Amino acid sequence: MISANAPDVCNVFHVLAQFLTQDDHGRCLRVCQQWHKALLPSLWANLELQDEDFATPPPLEALDKHRHLVERLTIYYNVPAEYYAVHFPNLQALEINELHRYCPTVLAQHWTLKELVLLGLDGGLKPDFWETVSTLPRLATLYVMNLNFDGTELYDFYKCCERLVSLTICTTHLFEPPRYINLGNLRTMELELVDGLSNEQQLNWLAQGTMLKRLYWCPWTGDSHENISVEALTHYASTYSWHNLQELVLCGARASDNQLSQIIAAMFSAAVLSMTDTEFGRLSMNALRNHFNTLRELNISNSQTQTGIWIPEILASCPLLENLAADRVPARSIMDGQPWACSGRLKKLRVFFDLSDDPLEAMQQQEDILDRLSELRCLVYLNVSHWSQGKPQRTLDFRLEKGLARLRTLKRLTEFRFYHTPQSMGIEEVEWMLYHWKRLMYITTTLCENRSGNQTLVSMLREGGVRS
Repeated sequence: MISANAPDVCNVFHVLAQFLTQDDHGRCLRVCQQWHKALLPSLWANLELQDEDFATPPPLEALDKHRHLVERLTIYYNVPAEYYAVHFPNLQALEINELHRYCPTVLAQHWTLKELVLLGLDGGLKPDFWETVSTLPRLATLYVMNLNFDGTELYDFYKCCERLVSLTICTTHLFEPPRYINLGNLRTMELELVDGLSNEQQLNWLAQGTMLKRLYWCPWTGDSHENISVEALTHYASTYSWHNLQELVLCGARASDNQLSQIIAAMFSAAVLSMTDTEFGRLSMNALRNHFNTLRELNISNSQTQTGIWIPEILASCPLLENLAADRVPARSIMDGQPWACSGRLKKLRVFFDLSDDPLEAMQQQEDILDRLSELRCLVYLNVSHWSQGKPQRTLDFRLEKGLARLRTLKRLTEFRFYHTPQSMGIEEVEWMLYHWKRLMYITTTLCENRSGNQTLVSMLREGGVRS
């Protein structure tokens, strides 16, 4: 029992408050004065203002009384205009969904802001908005989505970028940045479907972030279907333009094995690497081995080459690995491989285990793979779907008589996908999953090939709170 005079009682309540619903939070406030005092700050710390059709905003009188407690504020659509004028003296993060209703003079008062998120912008910006943003002294993180810039705002926008630590721009129209722009403060930069800049211009801009630790780039293809210039990308990487890079996510980089190996080899200490649609092969694998002790996430799915032969070594050699996505893995290589070094940390796994055409060998492979999966006690996402052309001959069979019970150890599993792998589950399997996987929230729609039987199983899952 916590003493009423314990000096850290507020800290204890702050931790507990993270697990309370809004209604439970309100009930706890009414227990006693001590609980009210301890829990009130956490109630107001993260405030969301929504349309009255979804949630009634707090009365302005109450908001004005407690506005000093608000640290994170989200303003959704159709919020009454008077709420936009409220000043929150200790605000750390602000998310706005209707920017044309937010006045720059009010924004200027929030000099404590460290994070600004601008989403779903329907209307134009008010004059001097980006000039105001560029003057916020503590702003370090900026996220922009669905915004069209015009030439008059670009100078202040790019001026703002020079002071940031983290910048994300998504589905936004930009114009070419200044020839010389200092992005030396940036540690995280993400560009996704940015229109108005060619991929070459985007890459030149990215190259200015010489201190980047995380780079995420999904370029805009538009009507030209322009892909990433892999040669230029390899040049920047090999000349150590990003000598501190630890996390790299690229979409549309159809890199050869040699090009990919140069990019991987140039990374300082790779923790996250996602490069789909590449020719990941022997050279890339050799470069990746230098990062085995630091690698946390790896995505080499949709590869133009067979990557399955490397997966057993990766699982056996990366002790920090938490997320792995690949394509077809021959079950025989899993049986012949070493124990998985990441079994105590792996949280997400997406691979297709290709079993032998021989029934007896396939049965032994199924048992061995299920035993390996049962060791992944931290697993929350399991995807063994088959996406390659042609129907697989044999896949993992998730029936109790085939060893499903071996996976009872996956207590944290929340999502289970097995698309295009013929299954013959029944009521017993669904009851077993609902009983043993208490956290399961989503499962593939087709649990058996009989339509009426499958509908019965899906209905059972929905009644148990599992979507499909």
